[in-house]
Amino acid sequence: MGKAFGPHAMDGSAARDWTRESVAEPFERLYTAALRALDANVLLLYLPNARRVLELVAHRGGPPEWPHPLHRIALGTSSLVARVAQGGTTEGADAEAPSAPEDVRMAHAASGARHFIAAPVALPGGRAGTLVAGLSGPNSPKTRGALEAMAILAASVLEEKLARSEAEANAEAWQNAFQNFFDATFDSILVANDDGRFVEANPAACSLLGRSREEILGLTIHEFTPAHGTARFEELWRRFLVDGILSGEFTFVRGDGSTIDVEYRARANVVPGCHVAGFHDVTARNRAVEQLRRNHESLARAQRVARVGSLDWNIKQNQVVWSDEYYRLLGLEPSPSPSPRTLADANAIFAARMSPEEQARLRAAYEAALETGGSLSVDIRIRRPDGEERLLHQEADIERDAAGKTARVVGTLQDVTEQRRAEQELRRSRESLARAQRMAHVGHWEWDAEAGVSYWSEEVYRIFGLPPRAGPEPPQRLASVLLPEDRMRILLGFRSLIEDGERFACEHRVIRPNGDLRIVRVEAELTRDEAGEPHSVLGVVQDITELRRAEREREALLKALGDERRWLRAVIESSPIGIQLWEGVTSPRVTRNRMADQILGDLVDATPNLDNLRKLVTRPDGTPIEPGDLTVERAMQGEVIIGRELILKRPDGTCMHSLVNASPVRDETGAIQGAVVLFSDITAMKELARLREEWTSIVAHDLRQPITTILATAALLVRCVAEPSVKLKVERIRSSAERLIRMTDDLSDLSRLDTHKLELVCAPTNLPALLRQIVEDMADEEARARVWLSIDRDVPLVHVDAGRIQQVVENLVSNAVKYGKPGTPIAIRVRVQPAEIVLSVCNEGPGIDPELMPRLFSRFQRGMASTSRIKGLGLGLYICRGLVEAHGGVLRVESEPGQTTTFSFTLPIGA
Repeated sequence: MGKAFGPHAMDGSAARDWTRESVAEPFERLYTAALRALDANVLLLYLPNARRVLELVAHRGGPPEWPHPLHRIALGTSSLVARVAQGGTTEGADAEAPSAPEDVRMAHAASGARHFIAAPVALPGGRAGTLVAGLSGPNSPKTRGALEAMAILAASVLEEKLARSEAEANAEAWQNAFQNFFDATFDSILVANDDGRFVEANPAACSLLGRSREEILGLTIHEFTPAHGTARFEELWRRFLVDGILSGEFTFVRGDGSTIDVEYRARANVVPGCHVAGFHDVTARNRAVEQLRRNHESLARAQRVARVGSLDWNIKQNQVVWSDEYYRLLGLEPSPSPSPRTLADANAIFAARMSPEEQARLRAAYEAALETGGSLSVDIRIRRPDGEERLLHQEADIERDAAGKTARVVGTLQDVTEQRRAEQELRRSRESLARAQRMAHVGHWEWDAEAGVSYWSEEVYRIFGLPPRAGPEPPQRLASVLLPEDRMRILLGFRSLIEDGERFACEHRVIRPNGDLRIVRVEAELTRDEAGEPHSVLGVVQDITELRRAEREREALLKALGDERRWLRAVIESSPIGIQLWEGVTSPRVTRNRMADQILGDLVDATPNLDNLRKLVTRPDGTPIEPGDLTVERAMQGEVIIGRELILKRPDGTCMHSLVNASPVRDETGAIQGAVVLFSDITAMKELARLREEWTSIVAHDLRQPITTILATAALLVRCVAEPSVKLKVERIRSSAERLIRMTDDLSDLSRLDTHKLELVCAPTNLPALLRQIVEDMADEEARARVWLSIDRDVPLVHVDAGRIQQVVENLVSNAVKYGKPGTPIAIRVRVQPAEIVLSVCNEGPGIDPELMPRLFSRFQRGMASTSRIKGLGLGLYICRGLVEAHGGVLRVESEPGQTTTFSFTLPIGA
């Protein structure tokens, strides 16, 4: 049996194993490119099969036949080919290196190439192959990039070939399935071409017509129905090709000369150029219908509608007779021996299945028909006993007696639920199609071959920028909007369509009267008459200017994106900071730059285990990192981390101090797709800081003893010397020595804070009493008079080192005296919060420059003192912050230039 139709699409999966023949052509192109770009003398392509084995499907260079172990390499092995396919990253190997994989050594022995580089080839379904090149010289970033580009190209070509082979396999499968149906169906099916000649017939059709398939092919329906005449057949065929659907009955002459009545239903262009008709024998039915028509006129009326129920209402006898199908339509089982019903019985059955509104509508339709004597046609909605709702169509004829009175009603009842639903869906589809065509800016036109003119839709006029008008358009009208350089091409294409073609498609430009240049796409189809002469051309024209502009913009954007990515890669690779990109949230894959490789080595691989990573990282004080507190974990949760100091343990037991920054990577919707981590090795800086702090501690300690001696001597001289001028000089010596003592104390505190060796002697402390004592002990009476306290009631005891808290308060009050406006009050406030106590020192004065605020609590930063004559090291606020934080509190500052400055710190309650 021949094929009923051309190829069709069908769901299914084609085999995904590759053959040498399927990759030969693209591989040859890859090898040629490799010779130019990589200076490669060997190129191998491995692709995975269904058994998780990488097969050597193509090779160039080297021996004609490679060693058998290199033909198939299992995934999961330590070979270079398997590692690259699974890891997804490009790798290189020196065959003469002691750690060279076995497959590299074998390839070296077979081909003589020493240096090999392999890149992954991504395939559909998450699988990957490997592209391997044997080089004449060592690997380099250039060869790596070139091979990766070739691997991407290979993946694209292979995916295209796979899609094509799957489509061909699906088409063949669908063709076979349809052919099986075509051959096995009990319905007779004939397929004709545009000339009306049969090109296919199934076994049922051959049996029905009493002819073999070979006898049927090439004939027309007219040759089976000679009684209808050639003219009628040709008219029917022309109408069929236009309308697309044709149904009815024919009397066929079978092969043995006998005749049969057949009912047919035909559809045009099921596949372009293929027209299908289904037939079945209705000879017996027609004979029965004819007999019934003679004997039962009323039944003949009911049979006018196929598959319907019939009713016969004798009004005078008050009897209603329903056919079996009528019962079924109402959800009732037909009675084996039906007996007439009364009109009341019939109305009760309908009332039980219809809403009051439906009953009223049906009653009104009957009353109108009975009054006028006309026919009845109405749709009614019923609910069957099983709960199913159906839509029924009632048709009825009214008969009157000789006196003109209504005597009989004969009617039919048909279930039109699906038909009405289909009609509604068809209307909706037509409306949607009309809207879509308007939105797509597609116009249509038709060319009349006999008149030589064309007719345009309104959309065509709009596309050409011309005012719409009724009537035909001459060829010159189109020529007026075409660019001169496009006219000849369009003319030749149209002439080719008329002479020997069926379809025509092209793109060209039009110039509107306002000078606007547009790009349009035209598609046309030629219709010929019975003699094969051109009859008409139907075509569509679509404005694709914006589409082409978008394509150009897309190409430009893609180029710009590629350039930007190359720049970014170059910047990242040359960065002096280690950079890691974690792609994915659940199972992240890590890529890193050259500096990250140099710093980390093999400590973190491409697919890291966070639990293992957590074992390698500690805080600066040596405490471990809890689950969820790794820098990358916090970044994956949306946190931005700046300047976090961590210690990384190396395999040799040494530690690396690292300063880490991290940030989440989000897509266009804001969803987190990964994280970027930046880190630098600050081990040397930490060592320098340690040496500096050690030196500071030593200097402060060594200076304290001689300064103490100076203070004691100065105190003795003050008591012994009576000369005022000498006594003034001794006082200056003592004041300078006291300042040196404070400076050495600050340096000692600085050393203890930076080395985490500060020891607090904490005890329950009455904070209000401590503050009053601090104010009372102030030596400067003028300054003491300016200070006033504001303390909340019921301030609880706090567990603090009273001496250190006194040091903080005295430093803040001293700064307020030195930098505040002379004579203005200095307020010390204590406020009780639910979980903490807030102590603040506020003064009036010039305030603090906003530019200095970020550095105010740093070491050796003197703020306003840097531009004044007030002396100091700039360590006071740094030490204050350290002491407050050692108690679990926070030191803050608020300043309004020219008004007030407030330093406040918190102390936890119950700590």
